[in-house]
Amino acid sequence: MGAVYQLQAHDFMQLPPDSIGAWLTRWQQTWAAVETTHTRLVFRAVPVNLQEPLHRARRSETAARDDATVQHIRQYAGQLHDLSASSTLLGVEHYLVFPEVKGHDDGNLLADAFASGMGLRAREVPDLPPCLPPVLYTEDLTYLKPAQAGNYPLVSVLVSYDLAGQWDWRVVPAFLQVGFPLTLSLHVVTYHGAAAYAKLDFLQDVLGNLARQTNAHSSRLQKQMNDMRNLLNFIQAGDSLHQLGLAVLVNAPTLADLRERERQVLSAATGRAYLRRLDGKQGD
Repeated sequence: MGAVYQLQAHDFMQLPPDSIGAWLTRWQQTWAAVETTHTRLVFRAVPVNLQEPLHRARRSETAARDDATVQHIRQYAGQLHDLSASSTLLGVEHYLVFPEVKGHDDGNLLADAFASGMGLRAREVPDLPPCLPPVLYTEDLTYLKPAQAGNYPLVSVLVSYDLAGQWDWRVVPAFLQVGFPLTLSLHVVTYHGAAAYAKLDFLQDVLGNLARQTNAHSSRLQKQMNDMRNLLNFIQAGDSLHQLGLAVLVNAPTLADLRERERQVLSAATGRAYLRRLDGKQGD
């Protein structure tokens, strides 16, 4: 896993749109400036734990001295109970992972550089929290299902893979604002200077070989060649090259709910990332 850090919570769901844009511009500039290769951001939209405020409300009810106060507290406790049961009140956890970093000091230096650039604070943690419940899952063609029936959800994973100059970071709050629990993992490989040119040269050679072996006038191949030219312009303008792996873990109690949530995630990605479900590879 490498070095893992939990970032100070930054709730995009509470920010106005113009503030979100300013924050993400700062994040983009940080990722382009820090000299490292493999980094991973993991976001978890999880139900807020309301057990403690619910417990305090129950204690206040027993201490109340008049019927009107008791009634108000009961209504409040009932709302907390309903929110807890529906999982509609979500909080966002942020984690920063350096898969290749082994040393404690190196990890702290990188974490401080990224966190200060992003305007957040970071603290080292032993590992990422588990993304799946602690039960056995079996692989279906398009999703994972728990071996035990009950309260455990069905799970599917949507992935994207892109090579970009300035990547559209707005996909992050777009995913986290869909309104149900999910886990988003963004793996970024950054190439600076000569390394960026070398990566583009390699990819252009690959595309050239494909053009000679297949239909060089196919629309898909032409788009890829245009993308390479656009990326070269980015690099010549002093930008960094970012290779991106994006995964969204979606879960729901029924297959119909799972498909609907997948549809909402795919809709949130429109214009910012091309997501697809890898049928038959959910176990991977």
